[in-house]
Amino acid sequence: MIRPAVGAMTKTAGKVPQLIRGIAAILFVWLTCAVTLSVVMARRAPAISFALGYRTSAGEAALALLQIADDPKANGDNIVALSRAALRREAVSVDAVVAMGTIAALRNQTTRAEQLFAYSEHLSRRNIPTQLWLIENAVERGRVDQALIHYDRAMSVSENTRPLLLPILSQAAASPAVGDPLARMLARRPLWWPAAMDYFLASPNAQAILPKVVLALKLRADVPTERTYLISAMKRLSDAGKTKAALSLYGTVRGPTEATAPIRGGDFEHVGNLPPFDWNLTESAGVSGIIQPGGVGSGHALFLSAEAGEQGEAARQVLDLPPGAYRLTAIAGSVAPDRIDRPRLVLSCLIPDKTVLIDLPFPTATERGTSMTGSVIVPPGCKGQLIQVIMHASLDGSGGGTMPWIDDIRITQMSIR
Repeated sequence: MIRPAVGAMTKTAGKVPQLIRGIAAILFVWLTCAVTLSVVMARRAPAISFALGYRTSAGEAALALLQIADDPKANGDNIVALSRAALRREAVSVDAVVAMGTIAALRNQTTRAEQLFAYSEHLSRRNIPTQLWLIENAVERGRVDQALIHYDRAMSVSENTRPLLLPILSQAAASPAVGDPLARMLARRPLWWPAAMDYFLASPNAQAILPKVVLALKLRADVPTERTYLISAMKRLSDAGKTKAALSLYGTVRGPTEATAPIRGGDFEHVGNLPPFDWNLTESAGVSGIIQPGGVGSGHALFLSAEAGEQGEAARQVLDLPPGAYRLTAIAGSVAPDRIDRPRLVLSCLIPDKTVLIDLPFPTATERGTSMTGSVIVPPGCKGQLIQVIMHASLDGSGGGTMPWIDDIRITQMSIR
């Protein structure tokens, strides 16, 4: 169904004979009312304005569009007649050109339809039915770049077109033939790019779309809305086992050194705000992880707290360790000797089956800290890893009243002889 676009209405003025002032006044009132009504009703109910004896270009074009919505095949000849009448009154009536172009398309008069819709776009790039037809025509001819141009124009002009067009675009963008030129277009940051990101993140094809699109947009970590999109994209990719693709996005902001580090912020001195590759801390009533002064030296450490009987993850970070042997070390502090459920440092695979590679309990430690170490093998096929700090609290809340902490977490690859 094609809806009439909002356009200008041609107003005409008539000369009223001055012989009888009373008749002149009546005619003036009638003419004024007819013109006003035609402006108001032509698009909603053009037949009413015609019944008043006042025909306008916009009214005839609107009636043609209404007849297209009703039954374009049965009303084809009348639609063309109305459109031609509208164009005789006003040669720049976009609605009339759209109506004629639609009938030509339905009659498989492709060349004629292309000419009419090209003229319609020349008159106004803001006409949505024109842009929609041009999209379809470009797709049928295999002109992806042209189709994307009309996608851009339609979605820039009208937010209402985005729920219609973006699901189609997000599905097609998985193909490089569409995804690559789409990324180039998004690099210009058109008005609709945030809406597009919402669809891309939810798309089943997100793995193919997000890397090139996010790289093209150059999302900034210091802009809250853009950081949210960046984090969501990295998480979507890493959850799907595309850790390297997600890290490539992280690297555009943090740089290659941080992106290739075995672990980031293990000393908790400079913790970023881009999870899952920076630390993601839990802040809840049951379990929480808090970075504050303390730990090794005069710096900061991760302090752990939990309500009595509670346990769970206090902090996590996604890693990308190649297969091989590693040594995991850290310094733990304020862990009571009689503690039964100790905090733990856990490393596991993300893909394929969440296999736990090491589960390392905190040792008994004073406030000054004690070293902890463990060996771990990352097997082939372990696509991305998750390191977690798990906190426990006994039912009676015992533990000396202090918060255990962990600091200086390191992962070092070992050579196998």
